[in-house]
Amino acid sequence: MSTTAATGDRTSEGGVRVSVVLLGTFADYVPRGERGPRIAVDLPGPEPLRAVRALLGISDDTPRIVFRRGDTIDDDQILLDGDEVSFVSPIAGG
Repeated sequence: MSTTAATGDRTSEGGVRVSVVLLGTFADYVPRGERGPRIAVDLPGPEPLRAVRALLGISDDTPRIVFRRGDTIDDDQILLDGDEVSFVSPIAGG
């Protein structure tokens, strides 16, 4: 798995490219040398969200909400070529 510039080639034939939007505090996870908040992540094939999260160094216990096509998804959701996912921080208040 690798992160690439949006214009880069997939790492291998049959690979999956996912667009990842890192908003708010998640901007800290934009890989060095990449320009955020939107980055491209290349996977060897369809993978669960947890693979992208792990690749970016986002730990299991980091509070987050992740959206794909307007719906929230969890770590078990399989990402397909062309998917866009957005990581946002939950907001609490009162």
